[in-house]
Amino acid sequence: MLRALTVFARPGLGSRMLIAWALALLAMVVFGSALSEMVRRWISQDEYGHAFFIPLITAWLLWRRRDAISVSIGRPSLMGPALVLLSILMHVVGEISALFALSQSGFIVALFGIVLSTGGMPLLRITFIPLAFLVFAIPLPYFIDSVLSWRLQLISSELGVYVIRMFQLPVYQQGNVIDLGLYKIQVVEACSGLRYLYPLLSLGFLAAYFFHAPLWQRAVIFISTIPITIGMNSFRIGIVGVLVNYFGT
Repeated sequence: MLRALTVFARPGLGSRMLIAWALALLAMVVFGSALSEMVRRWISQDEYGHAFFIPLITAWLLWRRRDAISVSIGRPSLMGPALVLLSILMHVVGEISALFALSQSGFIVALFGIVLSTGGMPLLRITFIPLAFLVFAIPLPYFIDSVLSWRLQLISSELGVYVIRMFQLPVYQQGNVIDLGLYKIQVVEACSGLRYLYPLLSLGFLAAYFFHAPLWQRAVIFISTIPITIGMNSFRIGIVGVLVNYFGT
C-alpha cells in the first residue's frame, strides 16, 4: 500500500489519473445515447438482465488490482488518441446506421484509448481484461438475436426429442413443435436458451480469468459454456416432455 501511495505521489501522476477519470466521464456523455439504448435493452429483454452487474464487476476487478495499476502507469502512448478517434468514428457510423452495438463497442474502444493516453501499454496490460469484460454488457443487434434464437430453438428441440426417445416414448418433431400424440410441446423463443447462454458466457469468462492455467485451458473453460447451456436446456425440454407424457400438463 505504501508503495502504491509513493508511486501515486510522483509529479504529474495524480494529475494524469484525474485527467483519465475526467475523460472517462466525458466519454460517457459523448456516447450517452448509445449507452441509454443499451440500458433500455437490459430492462426490456430478459436475456440481458444480468448485464446490470457487469459494470459493477468490472469496477471490482479494477479495484482489486489497484496497487498493480498504480505502479504500472507508464509513458503515454500515441496509440491512445488514435483509438479515441476510431471510437468516435464508430459512434458516428453506429448512430447513422442505428447499429447501436457499434457505438457501444466504440465506448469500450474509447476507454482503451484513454488508458493508453494516460498510462501507456504497461497500464493497458493490467486493465485490459477488466475493461474487455464490458463487452458482455453489449446487447447483440436484433437480427442476430432472432437468428440465434431460431437456431437454438431447433437445436434444443432436436436434442429434447432425443432425450424423450431415451425413455422409449413415441415422439415426432416438426420444426420447434414436439408431438407426443396426446400433447404437443412448442419450444418457443423464450425456451431457446439465450437467457442462459449470455449470463453463462460472462461467468465462463470470469472463471477463465481467475483460473491460473495455460491459455488453451482457459479457452476451453470459456467455450465450454456454450455446449453446457445448449445441453442443459435441451435436457430440460426433454424432461418436460417425459413428465407431460406421464402426468399431463
